[in-house]
Amino acid sequence: MEKKFPSVEMKTPRLILKRHQVSESHVMGQVVRQNFSRFALIFPWVHEHYSSDDALKFIEASLSQWDRAEMFDFSMYDQQMEYLGNIGIHTIRWEHDRAEIGYWIKQEFEGLGYVTEAVSQLLRELFSLGFNRIEIRCDPENARSRKIPERLGMRLEGHFREHVFQQNAYRDTLVYALLRSEVEH
Repeated sequence: MEKKFPSVEMKTPRLILKRHQVSESHVMGQVVRQNFSRFALIFPWVHEHYSSDDALKFIEASLSQWDRAEMFDFSMYDQQMEYLGNIGIHTIRWEHDRAEIGYWIKQEFEGLGYVTEAVSQLLRELFSLGFNRIEIRCDPENARSRKIPERLGMRLEGHFREHVFQQNAYRDTLVYALLRSEVEH
């Protein structure tokens, strides 16, 4: 498949997904620090002193990767423009028409369906661009994250035992996938 770019801003009934902006580094750094205890168990990039500078480096790298069509990462906002978290299109394999969606959200907004709504929007966008397969990978211990692909009709295709080493322990990974043909009928 030829490389294509998603919209830089997408709206759902309750959300606005926007390509990251450098001006978001302060709020992003603050949110990561506030959610450190939750994120540290899941994400290898999180550390106790995550700062606005760390967020700025991430945003700058993500913008560069966007321009090269290697990753498309978005900030999630509610209709009042409160920053809720991030969602992105990662591990893009253009030659195989597949990609992975990853996400995180502030604790106070968990369980309200925002991430499901955002993932659903990205699935529509990716399939309309010509992608054939979209994956979500998550830790089996993260029950909320597991429910998102299940709610959206994605199939559990694998349980990789001791797949990653993070926070000084081997952790399992679940792999969910949805094919374009499964949503076209």
